Amino acid sequence: MQKITKLDLLIWLPRILFLVVAAIFLTKYFTYLNAVVPFPYDWEPTDGDHLNFAHRLAQGLPIYLPLKEGQVLSIYNPLYHAIVALLGGAQASLALARMISLFFWLLIPITIFFSFKKRWGFIYTAIASLVVLLPPEPSMLIDIVQLNPNSTMGFLFLATMLYANYCVEEKSASWYEWLLLGGISALCYLAKQQGLVALVITISFLFLQKIPKHKIMLTILGFSLIFLGSTVYLEYMNSGEYLRATLFDLHKIMITSSSLSKARLVEFLFKSNLFFIICVGYSFYASIKKDQPFSKLSIWQVSFVIHLPFLLAILGNGGGGPNYFLSMWISIVILCFEYLRVNQIKSTSKLTSQILLLGLLINSCIGIKTISKEIDAIPLPGQQVKKMMEGYYESVAEIVAVKKSPNILTHRNIGAFVAANIQISNEGCTMFSYAWHFPSIFNRESILSQIRQKKFDFISTGLQEYPDEVKLEIIKNYQPILTKEVNLYFGKIGTVILFAPKAD
Repeated sequence: MQKITKLDLLIWLPRILFLVVAAIFLTKYFTYLNAVVPFPYDWEPTDGDHLNFAHRLAQGLPIYLPLKEGQVLSIYNPLYHAIVALLGGAQASLALARMISLFFWLLIPITIFFSFKKRWGFIYTAIASLVVLLPPEPSMLIDIVQLNPNSTMGFLFLATMLYANYCVEEKSASWYEWLLLGGISALCYLAKQQGLVALVITISFLFLQKIPKHKIMLTILGFSLIFLGSTVYLEYMNSGEYLRATLFDLHKIMITSSSLSKARLVEFLFKSNLFFIICVGYSFYASIKKDQPFSKLSIWQVSFVIHLPFLLAILGNGGGGPNYFLSMWISIVILCFEYLRVNQIKSTSKLTSQILLLGLLINSCIGIKTISKEIDAIPLPGQQVKKMMEGYYESVAEIVAVKKSPNILTHRNIGAFVAANIQISNEGCTMFSYAWHFPSIFNRESILSQIRQKKFDFISTGLQEYPDEVKLEIIKNYQPILTKEVNLYFGKIGTVILFAPKAD
C-alpha cells in the first residue's frame, strides 16, 4: 500500500474541503430552488411579463410593438419564450417557465462534465463542473434561474464553443457540420442578443486556426440561414417591428455609460474573480513564454479576449444584471481548468498548477460565502405568502372577468393578469424606465391621452412607480378598486393597487 505523504495531504485536503463546502452550499441552494421554482405566483417583478410573451407567442399574437405609437412589449429575442410556449401553450405556468430556465442552467455543468471528463480526469472535471455552478458575482446565481433567457443563452453559448472546437479538431468535418456550427451560434443569438458573441468568437477562432475560407463561409451561411429565416418570419408576425424592438429602437432608448461599463468589468474581473483572472493571465503568459503562435490559442482564450471589448460595449446599461457575465464566466472556468490540467508538464509547472488550483478553490469559497448570505436574506415563499398571492390572483381574476378582452396598463408584477388569460400589450419596465425618457422615439402622448380618455379598462401598479405625469393623470381620471399586499420582489411584501375609470 502506497504511503500517504504530507505533499499528498497538501494537494488533496483543499480539494476535499472545497467539495464539502460546495456540497453544503448546494444543499442550501437547491432548497431555495425547491421552494421558488414551483411557486405558482410572481416571485420576481418581471416574471409575469416574460410569461405574457410566451402566452402571446402560443396564440400567434405579436410581441414586438411600435414605440413610435406609444407601445412597448418585448425587447428580448424570442427563443426562450418560444420554448415555453411550445411546451406549455397558452396556459404555460410560471413554474414551467422557471423549470425550463433551471433545466438549461443544470445542462451547463453536466455538459462540461461529460465533455471534459476523459481529457481532465474525474476529479478536475467534477470540481470544474461545481465551480461553474458557483459564480462569485453577486446575485448572478439567483438571477439565472428566473423567467428569463439567460440560462438558455448560456447553454447555447457553451454548445457553440464546444462544437467549434470539435469541428477544428475533426479534420474530416463535413460541410454540413460547418453549417450546423453556424446554426447553433444563430440559436444562441435568438436566445438573447448578447449571444451574438458566440458567432464573433467562433469566426475569430476559425481565422486564427487558419481554417479554409470556404468552411468559414459555410459557418457564416449556417448562421445566416437561421437568422434570415427567423427574421423574415418574426417581421411578418410582428408587422415589421421585430428588428426595431430588439436592435434599432432598443439601442436608441438604452442609456449607457462608459464609466459604468469599466467599473462593472473591473469589479467582475479583479474583485469577484481575482484568482481566476490570475490563472487566466498565467495561461497567456505561458503561451507567450513558449513563443506560441496565435493559432495555438484555445477557443477559451479567444473567448476571454473577445469578451473584454464586447462587455465594455454592453455593461453601460445600468438595467442589465449580473447575467451579462455568464458567457464570460463559462469561458473563464473552462480556460482555467484546461490550462491547469492539460498544459502542465514540468515538475515546476505542476507545483504552479497546484498553487493556482488552490487559488481558484479559495475564490470559489469566497463566492459561496457571498451567495450564501444573499440566499439567507431571501425569505422563502411559505404558506402565508402563497395564501396572500392566491387571494390576490383570485381577486384580480374576478374583477377583470367583467370585461371582455380588457385593455390594461401595467407596470411590472403582472402575473395575476397573465394567469387570468388577459392579453397584456405593454411592458411597464421598458416603457417607463427607458422609452419614456426619449419622446422623440416613444410617443408619450399616446399613453397620457388614453388615460385621460379612460381607454384603459384597468391600470395596475407594481414594484416601480409610474412617472409623475402618468400618476397625475391616473389620479384625475381613475379610482382604486383593489388594494392588496403582495410579494413584489423575492419575498419582499408591498402594496399593489388596481384602478378603474371614474364615473363620468
